[in-house]
Amino acid sequence: MMTFPARPRQSRTHIPSLDRAVKASMLQAARLQRLTSAATAATQLFASPAYSTAWEECWNIGDAARRRLERLQSGWVYNWFTWLEYCSQIEGAGTVSKLSEREVNIVNQALQLVSEQSVDVLTLVENLEIDVLYWLSRRPPPPPGPAEPDVESITAMRAVTA
Repeated sequence: MMTFPARPRQSRTHIPSLDRAVKASMLQAARLQRLTSAATAATQLFASPAYSTAWEECWNIGDAARRRLERLQSGWVYNWFTWLEYCSQIEGAGTVSKLSEREVNIVNQALQLVSEQSVDVLTLVENLEIDVLYWLSRRPPPPPGPAEPDVESITAMRAVTA
């Protein structure tokens, strides 16, 4: 069973922008620790011949991630086409100030769509990481490999094959 290090204590500087930077750094460090543990566990799992189904299970996790990404993409395509339809309509802009307001609104909506897509992708990646970590944690530890032969055994094997 995999264990993960405790979440580091968050320090407070009482400077909001610096606090956000510290928090982001700590979140990334904790994520890196989890991914390092997962990579180590996956290496041990895939190196063990006792887990012949690991590749198939891993493929199934990837297939589920692909299906989730396809669902996200279909929503993104719909949202961008809706935005393009809105952009093509110029009614209601009878003055320069109204036209400027509308143009700024169009840009803000595009930024909102990009922001939502970024969050969607990050959420998908984090969920996939959690899925893989859970899958790895449910696997029993690999059985011990064969013991290393001692020098006498190696010498005896060489003598037999010579």
